[in-house]
Amino acid sequence: MKKLYYQLHGWLGLNFGLILFIICLSGSFAVISHEIDWLCNPSIRVTPQGDRLDWSTLLESASEHTDGEAIRTCFAPQGSYFAAEFWTRDKRGNTLRIYVNPYSGQVTGKATWMNAQRFFRDFHRRFYIMAWWGIWVVAIFSLPLLLTSFTGLLFYKRWWKRIAMLRLRSGGRVFFSDLHRLLGIWTLLFTFVIGATGIWYFVEIPLGWRPDKPQQTRVAESEQIVDRSAQPLSLSRLVEITKNTIPDFTVRKIAFPKNSSDPVTISGQATAWLVRDRTNWVKIDPHSGRVIDSMNAENLDLLDRWSHTADPLHFGNFAGLISKFIWFSFGILLSALIPTGAYLWIRRRNTRIAKMLKRNAVNNSAALQKMTGNEVRRNYLAGILSTVAIAYFAIKATFDAFKKQYYSLADAGDWQGLGEPAAVIIYVAFIAGISLVSLFWFCCVWFPSTRFFTGSKS
Repeated sequence: MKKLYYQLHGWLGLNFGLILFIICLSGSFAVISHEIDWLCNPSIRVTPQGDRLDWSTLLESASEHTDGEAIRTCFAPQGSYFAAEFWTRDKRGNTLRIYVNPYSGQVTGKATWMNAQRFFRDFHRRFYIMAWWGIWVVAIFSLPLLLTSFTGLLFYKRWWKRIAMLRLRSGGRVFFSDLHRLLGIWTLLFTFVIGATGIWYFVEIPLGWRPDKPQQTRVAESEQIVDRSAQPLSLSRLVEITKNTIPDFTVRKIAFPKNSSDPVTISGQATAWLVRDRTNWVKIDPHSGRVIDSMNAENLDLLDRWSHTADPLHFGNFAGLISKFIWFSFGILLSALIPTGAYLWIRRRNTRIAKMLKRNAVNNSAALQKMTGNEVRRNYLAGILSTVAIAYFAIKATFDAFKKQYYSLADAGDWQGLGEPAAVIIYVAFIAGISLVSLFWFCCVWFPSTRFFTGSKS
């Protein structure tokens, strides 16, 4: 059975390891993507100076710097050194971000839709495949991720006794074998969390198709007894009403309605721990101040509570920079598991084939290439076909997204539509990096040249 577990472990890793590597690496950067934008964009960086100003003041400041369009959404700062963010539309109808210093009320800058947070989030979540099944494409790979970890534990006997063993002077093969085992052990719990929440994303979509899914609440016509042509209540007043509705409420997002008959939706965090920001919300009539509907995470049933807990668990954004750093670090370690495992498999395969060549006295390059080609088609066909298919959709969707942003500011195109220069360098470098890894995987794992075994040119 140990040999069977080992073969299954290797088969899963070599067939689906490339896509898993890309998913895990992009997810690691998605965890700290807000912080990457903070480093890349000076407009986001602020210095704490006392208490934050009220929401009405910040909204008024942001509204003075729009292109005549109303503010659609407000976002609270990600931390004490972050600016507040307001979304509106530019003259071409594209999303425009306006950053406001929450301590002084000064507008610090503007930005387009594309930034590091948006790139890594959409790439990791769906490979930029904007159809609903794009999420399924990524989520289904949680299954081989969990299976590789489980089978690894089964064939590594008494792994807990070698939890800190790393031999540095016993050759490359021994070193990488120890490293691979250590990475697998230390990331085991993290892998389970990521895998379980990843599978949930696969299940969550069809659950959303339920006919009893709640719809956005509208103010009934019979209840419109206020003059809606008058100025609505101030945003600070609406926030005050929200805090009176849900105890210990902290505003994270404010969404304004398109029509005056629709409510303002204010969402954020409250007393419930480990839920995403949109779990707690209050819908308020902006003219009368009447609370139309609300949700408190403390009152959710078990299934809905888990649905709102899976996201913070998956991205580690529930305890600020500390949890993000932990999740990022373990994500990088999990990503490193895959190339170390591939290296070990390549070494073993090369040794095995070299022995077979010596035993059968095969030295013909064409015969050797045929032999290794048959092995590829037999063992790695599932990985090759799935990877090529996913790569096609991912490349096309990502290119379309970049193209849309490039032409978002001008008909002739403008590179500034892609985001801040430093952010552009980061995600272009990421794409180049995974492209090189993919090329290596195809050339060294799936379609190895005979030079790996004979030292001759094929």
